[in-house]
Amino acid sequence: MNDRYILAAEDDAATSKVLWYALTNAGYSVTNVVNGVEAWEAAQLIQFDLIITDYQMPELNGRELCELLRRSEWYSGTPIILLTAKCLELDVRQLQDDYDLRAVFRKPFSPKDLVRAVEQCFPALNLNQSIAPCNFLTADSFPASPIPSPDCTS
Repeated sequence: MNDRYILAAEDDAATSKVLWYALTNAGYSVTNVVNGVEAWEAAQLIQFDLIITDYQMPELNGRELCELLRRSEWYSGTPIILLTAKCLELDVRQLQDDYDLRAVFRKPFSPKDLVRAVEQCFPALNLNQSIAPCNFLTADSFPASPIPSPDCTS
């Protein structure tokens, strides 16, 4: 374990399992929740190092969750990664600017690429190795998913 705590807010059970499996196999501690309200409640109890949220969720959507997180003292600078199937309907660049999103992934996404984006958000755990802190990443920073889908950043 690398002592990094990730909150994953995703209402789709299959995607939630993929997130948990990929991130725990990469050594992260993951808390899965099924909507934005549960995510906000969990965020009040534990200081997470990174938040991954779906855009379209019941009760409190990803945009509303990002708004709450960015207004809070605890999460004003915490990396957030957004997942969405609504790339063509959203102004992704505006969302990135408004909420300082580290990455936006279109669904379906590659779990390997998601883990790579998460890893870019944390400094090297080995003090002899140095990497840049989390750079601004976009979905098109990575190879295309094996399943074709619209590009969120076009």
